[in-house]
Amino acid sequence: MLPLLAARSLRPVQIARGRRRDADGVFILDDTRAPRRIWAAGPWRLSDELRAAGTVPQMASGRDVLNPL
Repeated sequence: MLPLLAARSLRPVQIARGRRRDADGVFILDDTRAPRRIWAAGPWRLSDELRAAGTVPQMASGRDVLNPL
């Protein structure tokens, strides 16, 4: 995907939430027309939000997605 974006000079901006509160703002992880990497996590990840809300998803096998065996 990244080579396709770069070939078309598209500018994907990857951002992440600063922390749990909206007032903590956002972090810019990448802002370039030639992306080389997709950032998987920032300071506050979706998994952090799910844990804080007590809604961590489970796999069909019953294992915790965030803490696999």
